[in-house]
Amino acid sequence: MLTASCHAESFNSQVMGKCITPAPMAPDHSTFLRPIRSESLPQNGSAAIVPAVYAELFPTSIRTVGVGVPYSICVAVFGGTAPYLQQWLGTSLQMPGLFNIYAVLLLAVSAAFVFTLPETKGKDLTH
Repeated sequence: MLTASCHAESFNSQVMGKCITPAPMAPDHSTFLRPIRSESLPQNGSAAIVPAVYAELFPTSIRTVGVGVPYSICVAVFGGTAPYLQQWLGTSLQMPGLFNIYAVLLLAVSAAFVFTLPETKGKDLTH
């Protein structure tokens, strides 16, 4: 029982969850919701542990600064420049596939960092 409230041009899988509003239109809405639910499961599953990992990375006294400052810098540097980099690689250098390699390299660096995090089971997290 859902209908899209967005323009067709912007209706893609990234904004699908935000563009849906309840409306008594379709008799069987479960087939419409199934792709949305299955697409969001991996993202939600990995994002669910992020607060616990942040809590284990820094002692209580500097936890807010320890999480906030690096996060803000990374969002500004990588998230803020990604659209410009993608456009530059695609138009100026005529190598749009190079941005995919850049994204995979950043993913590999992130995965390497995650696998080197120390185990904190049984440790006092206040110090």
